[in-house]
Amino acid sequence: MPKLLVIADDLTGANDAGAQFAKSGTSSFVTTDRQANFAELYERFEVVVVDSESRHLPSEEARSHIFSLVSRARRAGITYFYKKTDSTMRGNIGSELEALLHASGKSALCFVPALPQQGRTTRNGIQLLGGKPLHESAFAHDPRNPIRESRVANILAQQSQMPTRLISLDHLGELHLSDQHNGFVVFDAEVEGDLRKVGEAIKRIGRLHVLAGTAGFVECLPDLIEFRKTERPDLSYRLPMLVVNGSLNEVSLQQLAHAERSGFPWKRIAPELLLASDGAESSLADTLVSETGDLLSQGKDVLLRSVSHRDELSAFAATPAPANLSHLKIHERVARNTGRLVGRLLARSQVGLLLVFGGDTLVGIASELRWPGFLPHGELLPGITVSEVADSNGLVVISKSGGFGAESVLTQIQGILKQRAKC
Repeated sequence: MPKLLVIADDLTGANDAGAQFAKSGTSSFVTTDRQANFAELYERFEVVVVDSESRHLPSEEARSHIFSLVSRARRAGITYFYKKTDSTMRGNIGSELEALLHASGKSALCFVPALPQQGRTTRNGIQLLGGKPLHESAFAHDPRNPIRESRVANILAQQSQMPTRLISLDHLGELHLSDQHNGFVVFDAEVEGDLRKVGEAIKRIGRLHVLAGTAGFVECLPDLIEFRKTERPDLSYRLPMLVVNGSLNEVSLQQLAHAERSGFPWKRIAPELLLASDGAESSLADTLVSETGDLLSQGKDVLLRSVSHRDELSAFAATPAPANLSHLKIHERVARNTGRLVGRLLARSQVGLLLVFGGDTLVGIASELRWPGFLPHGELLPGITVSEVADSNGLVVISKSGGFGAESVLTQIQGILKQRAKC
């Protein structure tokens, strides 16, 4: 049976990819370990999803990680590869796709960057969000990856010299790639049905072995590649739920503000707690853990957040950071302190449900708590994934990228979980 390696550049994206396989009964495992034992994992799973944690790395370092992962997987006998990309084109997309293509030994890579379910579409090779070019959207102001370009070929060319060919929907029926064709092949897609048409066209010409795209196209793969199907036991949902937001995305901030207006109990993580080297062990942290733990012990869901609106974001940004830390190291420290705080709360309150906004936050928690990986179980809502922490006592983690979900997503999730917890 075929085996597939999926590489994502952040952990929420990795879980999002894994969730698509769970829907079809295809077993998958999500890990942050770039040195994972592929031979051992593929004895148990059809698909392994690796979070390369490379979105914010220098381009050449990201390229090296992807090349190494694919080369090791090929030596383990893996022949199918998928580079999961961010639908708003953040990260080292050009260098990572080029590394995948070179390491795979193939001549062409088919790239499907659209995610229509979340309003991210590709028309005439231009990436759109809600019908607007990416560089005119809120992602132009992303604090870590501001988007300045919307044409997919131009974004790829920023980090790669590989030629790029665009395939419009009108030309799918006549798609043909010769063995001599090399480089990237970018496909338009505007609705979910387009993704399936693109997938069928790629299969027809025998180019399924080296692919890239969003979680939307991942969902098509179980219908295109003959994976072995298995059943996974239903999850047990144990309330209350601890919600942790580390995303500064405008969509996430709107979701937090809506939750607070709806009466969702919340606690603020002070900026100085997140920025200090020992912030998670400080007296501020002791108070926060005690007060949050008391609410959880009363059976209340609790939201932990650093900011929930733009005014607080400005105040957070104005908080003095250690002078000897780079921008990247500051983000890593914030994620690490958040992880330690969550660890203290899990140990104190026996939380069985954790909802995390943002990949940096999730990987900080996973790293601090030394989770070996995740067993994906699907989605609660589009883009809202459900996984079980491997080798845990049934801890369920729900995760989402910062820009996903409706304004009322927290109350929607809360309602779904209350229903499932009764079953």
